[in-house]
Amino acid sequence: MKKHVKKSFLFIFFLALLVSCSLDAEYYDLKGMITKIDAPDTVQLNQKIYVNVTFNAGTDGCATAPYLNTSWIGNEIMVEGRYSYPKNAGVCPQYIPSATLSFSFVAEKIGEIILRANDESGIADTIQVVMP
Repeated sequence: MKKHVKKSFLFIFFLALLVSCSLDAEYYDLKGMITKIDAPDTVQLNQKIYVNVTFNAGTDGCATAPYLNTSWIGNEIMVEGRYSYPKNAGVCPQYIPSATLSFSFVAEKIGEIILRANDESGIADTIQVVMP
């Protein structure tokens, strides 16, 4: 009796797993883990600042369209790496892709700007804005 119940449970679990994993799903918008934020240490007031952000852009080679979200909170810029998976991706190469993307902004106030990853990585960088 126990074997029959166990086999039935496994069959139902496997069937539920197949139904929940649809290849026809729409694009997924997922957050990648940031591994590096590269910015200058010191810039002058009103200077354009270029920042490079490296992050894990997926769990396999089918991940596409990496992009960055940034948001200001006081003197901090929260940075988030995003990626998606295409509909009907098919067979995907098994590697973790890495993306390096850039964004820029103008230093409008003297002081410290903190660039912080908006994920659990704890990655951060600091820029000092000084008078020209």
